[in-house]
Amino acid sequence: MISGKTKMYAILGKPIAQALSPIVFNAMFEHLGEDAVFLGFDVEPDNLEAAVAGLRALKCSGFVVTMPFKIDIIPLLDRIDEQALRFGAVNLVKVDSDGSLVGHNTDGEGLVRAINAKGVELAKKPVLLIGAGGVARSIGFSLLEAGIEELVVCNIDEAEAQDMIEGLHSCGHANIRFIPFDETAVASEILATPIIINATSLGMHGMPNTHLSLIPWEKLDGVRLFADVVLDPPITSFLGEAIARSFITVGGRDMFVQQALCAFKILFGKEGLEHVMHQATHTWLANKGGKGEMQ
Repeated sequence: MISGKTKMYAILGKPIAQALSPIVFNAMFEHLGEDAVFLGFDVEPDNLEAAVAGLRALKCSGFVVTMPFKIDIIPLLDRIDEQALRFGAVNLVKVDSDGSLVGHNTDGEGLVRAINAKGVELAKKPVLLIGAGGVARSIGFSLLEAGIEELVVCNIDEAEAQDMIEGLHSCGHANIRFIPFDETAVASEILATPIIINATSLGMHGMPNTHLSLIPWEKLDGVRLFADVVLDPPITSFLGEAIARSFITVGGRDMFVQQALCAFKILFGKEGLEHVMHQATHTWLANKGGKGEMQ
């Protein structure tokens, strides 16, 4: 029961109606008997500073940050942890005991944990990463920290990719290179690459699947893993092609739950329950026809 002692947590974004964080966190609060509530706030971009000030004034205990505020939130915080600082983006804010707002980023760690959960070790393996946006950057850092042998970045916009690669190099990682977003380049690369990740919105409802034609599906064999950050649909065409060939797959829901578990540990200092979050996600998306936002 909500009372005057109930702790408040939140998510800030635009739009926010489809956000999954309130679903999984409230399910976890109920399961653990926590006197807390997680709310979603649809914030106009021009009102972000006022929204953060409001959360401070209301003594919010912590909040998730989703699109389009992962970068814009940074100057409004008191501190940023080392990982989020390197990523240049924040998706979680913890409120310390002194009221300070501390930024974190769980995007990349969420995917790495989801891949490990499938029994796949990343160390000393090459990875092909499609995309160079904010999520891709976080994933790239986390993959390199997990000890991969090489990161090959494939992107439509070469300048964007080179900017991402430069940022990764600045952290001491040298085993990174770019290939163009075309069939010839990807086909020659992918036969020796066991892990392929789509970190773009390609394949989301209403978006094209232009990345599918880059991959020489009929020539692929052996043990391979395909990962997709897209949450809706849960099985994208990209993952469907991989499943049809009995490859290992990691979907957006897998990544989301692992991100939520990372966030729960940062906020509460203890592990969340994966099965509770999976069940809450599955039930809510099923009732809503499958639609939901990452975060």
